[in-house]
Amino acid sequence: MGLANRCIPLNPGEIRLTTATTSIDTHLTPEVLLSRMQSASTPAISPDGREVVYVISRVDPGSLASTSHLWLMHIDTGEAHQLTHTGTSNTAPAWSPDGTRIAFVSNRPDAGR
Repeated sequence: MGLANRCIPLNPGEIRLTTATTSIDTHLTPEVLLSRMQSASTPAISPDGREVVYVISRVDPGSLASTSHLWLMHIDTGEAHQLTHTGTSNTAPAWSPDGTRIAFVSNRPDAGR
């Protein structure tokens, strides 16, 4: 999985959405912006340089609620997986100096801490 979708402008009102696996031409509409777009931010490379943790943010088109979760990618292979699954806001990842832990800010319920 790539870090984020890319938007390539075509004609006025049209874009090409590109991910690691697909590319489609579409009209730019509010629905497209909300349901097909995501953004990657706040990358933090591990102290040994082998992994990067980052935040993927999306908007649910039904509720218009935004969610952000942490993802971890192995730099050599490009293999990525989601680290957080609870809470709707998981941000600001930072590695411990020895690279064994990742601290982050979350709105998880108290029981999940």
